[in-house]
Amino acid sequence: MSNVEQEADKSKRNSEESDVVLKNQQMVRVQQMATVEWIQQKRKSKIQQMICEVGDCKTMSLE
Repeated sequence: MSNVEQEADKSKRNSEESDVVLKNQQMVRVQQMATVEWIQQKRKSKIQQMICEVGDCKTMSLE
């Protein structure tokens, strides 16, 4: 294999590795966003529960 072919192969591998890293970063970001949304829903549910404990939960809403 010539030097040119070796460099081309190395460049291709680096590009593929960069693509994998980027995809992993995107997957982590999606998971973080899903976790944040889950936490927000849990907080909202807890607040609604607290409102129902001290007042009329049929007339109170967090929408």
